[in-house]
Amino acid sequence: MWNLNNYQILFFPGIDFTDPSYHLPHFYELFALWADEEDRSFFQAAASSSREYLALTCHPITGFSAEYAEFDGTPMSRKLPWTDQRHDWFYSDAYRTVANIGLDYEWFGVDCGQRAAADRIQEFLLEACREGEYHTYEIDGRVADLSVMQQSGSADSMRNSGNSITPASIRAAATIATMLPIVCLYPFLQRYFVTGLTIGGVKE
Repeated sequence: MWNLNNYQILFFPGIDFTDPSYHLPHFYELFALWADEEDRSFFQAAASSSREYLALTCHPITGFSAEYAEFDGTPMSRKLPWTDQRHDWFYSDAYRTVANIGLDYEWFGVDCGQRAAADRIQEFLLEACREGEYHTYEIDGRVADLSVMQQSGSADSMRNSGNSITPASIRAAATIATMLPIVCLYPFLQRYFVTGLTIGGVKE
């Protein structure tokens, strides 16, 4: 499951690329503590490698990562023999990446540059969250052709479903690791706390 030269997890055994959302340094840290003694140094190296990789593969402006990516962090745009679908955009698997970054930072507080992706996603999706827009994006933030955030179902069904993945839910995952000012976070939080937020002595 891992490339033994760069300590990066593989999309599946024997393949020559990775999936950014598969990089789970917070779990590798635990494996380094509790795995068989002879495996612990490998998992410690894998944790460090994954944090560095996540900093590399997340876009420096949007914070987005691709579904699948090369070992150098660039989106994996090669044609695959088992599908005609593309996997080099911010879609599907890529929605998990920022949640993993957030959980890792919450548990271990180690930042190799990857935590900035959470801030960037928050900032980039803020206006989309306010407007209730649903898009699929290139990792540089350009809107792609599709207008839904999931691989199945219509745009309307996604908007009406409690299980839909929206800009708001992606930003919720990013909140774990972000340090954005409350003035930026407030419109997002207000939407999900129906009882309102207390600001000083006033509840909105």
